[in-house]
Amino acid sequence: MLKRIKELLKLNEATLEQVLSVNDKDKLIKAYIANGSHRGHQVDAMYTYIDDSMAQNISDELGNSVESSHELFKVYSDEDIENTQTFKQLLYDETKSKLEDVIDTLSDQIDVRGSGDYVTLYRAVGISPEQTTRLLHGAGRASDLGSWLEHLATKGKHVGIYWADSYDKAEEFGGSNIEGDIYILKTNVQDRYIDWYETLMLRMDITLGDEDEIRLFKGTPLTIETIYDETGDEIDISMLEGKKLYA
Repeated sequence: MLKRIKELLKLNEATLEQVLSVNDKDKLIKAYIANGSHRGHQVDAMYTYIDDSMAQNISDELGNSVESSHELFKVYSDEDIENTQTFKQLLYDETKSKLEDVIDTLSDQIDVRGSGDYVTLYRAVGISPEQTTRLLHGAGRASDLGSWLEHLATKGKHVGIYWADSYDKAEEFGGSNIEGDIYILKTNVQDRYIDWYETLMLRMDITLGDEDEIRLFKGTPLTIETIYDETGDEIDISMLEGKKLYA
């Protein structure tokens, strides 16, 4: 099933335009729901959508009418509920709605440069002056900005596969999840280097809310075009000019 999803997205050659025009959404939705690693999250989320009216429909299918969702959950097991056509349709409809929202968001929010071959991405990193901190999934260790930039310029290779589609989203993530001084990296990558399968799977998970991650293939070639400090000002990265790095 995973292979089928990837075939639908043509992952090794998918561009943003191709992803936004996925014309076999029905198969993609069914494949997503059938995948065990994603199904659990989606199914659990569906219980919050079952109101008293839907509970009555589900119980009618099961042959013992109830008046409320509370009563439904007491009388029937999760397996019974999830095997009803009413529940299956709810799961399909909500997953479809989420996919459509994801595609609309990608269309509206991703900053595409030029003809659409490149996508602008942002990533938050934290540098702590109090301790030596591992940065960027293999980009080295540094206790201050200067030594980290020097490392990137001379020895650095990888700067991570986890990015966001906007400066604000990267800044928000950094403020909530990263300790130390927060810096925002900006790059432009060819959209065929974006792992659209992982990106869509993350964003279609209803339990994650409005997920904003853009997942790159490991080893994607890129250059850092700008680094912003916590005030939003650009810092001097002339030592990184022309430096080829990788996700």
